[in-house]
Amino acid sequence: MPEWAAVVFAVLLIVLVPRAGSPESLWLQERPTAVTPGALVRDLTLVAGNGGLASPLWSLRWEVLFSLAIPLYIGFARKLVRVPVPLVVGFVGLVAVGGFFDESILLYAPMFMVGVVMALRVNDLLAFLGRVPAAAWALIFAASIVACSAPWLMVYVGGGDRLAGAAKGLALVGATGVVLTALGFKPLVRWLETGVAQWFGRISFSLYLVHEPIVVTLGYSLPSPVMAIALGVPLSLLMGAGFYRFVELPSHRLAKRVRRLQQSRVSEPMLNVDAT
Repeated sequence: MPEWAAVVFAVLLIVLVPRAGSPESLWLQERPTAVTPGALVRDLTLVAGNGGLASPLWSLRWEVLFSLAIPLYIGFARKLVRVPVPLVVGFVGLVAVGGFFDESILLYAPMFMVGVVMALRVNDLLAFLGRVPAAAWALIFAASIVACSAPWLMVYVGGGDRLAGAAKGLALVGATGVVLTALGFKPLVRWLETGVAQWFGRISFSLYLVHEPIVVTLGYSLPSPVMAIALGVPLSLLMGAGFYRFVELPSHRLAKRVRRLQQSRVSEPMLNVDAT
């Protein structure tokens, strides 16, 4: 439901605020200027790829496919979870190979396995992180940020598309390092537990869904990119908060009610059998 609402929001902005002219920004030039039936269907279904009307939806395609394959992921990881480090290194390598050859499945599918392995070994992982010296966390976090930026750094130094793609394996290592820092570095953990950080966390998915159509619309409507950014940030935060309150949160509540209803329907026959 939030994804569909995000598509409707993007379509409304495209229809109500025409994207006319030739913006200087190459990023803006790559955004769609009209709504087509094919793009609309792809954005509403995602499995066959997104249509670009709300470009952040591209990653949700892989999340949808992953949700369908969760039993396979967990079953495979449980068989090999006793050797987590070689397993994770292997999947990072697959991501690098997928990036090098621009094979989307090989690039994105292994990323989820790293998270599955971390989840299955979370107690051991937390125990290990508790033994990391406090002074080391700044270095770990800095190295993780650099690793996350590896694909773009590779482009900057002229490494070419293939090497930039392969560097996405390093980006996965960096993203994992950021997650580990958030789990193990006590000052950061305490900050993430504050009200401000929790609020940003709550609205983060909604903000992710709605920010791009807002920024693109302002980029076409305003004469300066600086003005678009200056206005786009507060508008995106405001819209993200409203989207969470009126779309995402009700969707969570509806999903929980449906789950409870399904569980009650499954348990009722069992109760009847026991009664007989």
